[in-house]
Amino acid sequence: MESTNKIAILGANGKAGKFLVKEALDKGYQVKILTRNSNNIKITNENIEIINGDARDFASIRKLLKGCGAVINAVGQPKNESYIFSTVTKHILEAMKEFEIKRYIVISGGSLNVTGDQKGIVNKIGATLFKIFLSKMM
Repeated sequence: MESTNKIAILGANGKAGKFLVKEALDKGYQVKILTRNSNNIKITNENIEIINGDARDFASIRKLLKGCGAVINAVGQPKNESYIFSTVTKHILEAMKEFEIKRYIVISGGSLNVTGDQKGIVNKIGATLFKIFLSKMM
């Protein structure tokens, strides 16, 4: 049986992911995060385990998910790269099946406005519409 107190988080360096990692640690969870560059991880905590790898690589996903009771996917789309979300999700679901993980949460920060954010036109429109029509959710 996998640990229900250990959460795998993908996208921990992103705007939504950073807040998610902090909140999970504040709630007492052990957190495993996957990063392409561990130098970008600014938070230090004894309950964080950093896995170096790439979400597009199945072996990296397996290493991340091993021993976890839940997976939270906050992966964003890298600039100027082909779409990654379907590949990442496929790898996550395959590893979840292997490790019998039943909890999977997907979040997105695409509609959040953060100072210094450089959104493309589609995300700018989405964020504006979200603010107008769904402001009570924020």
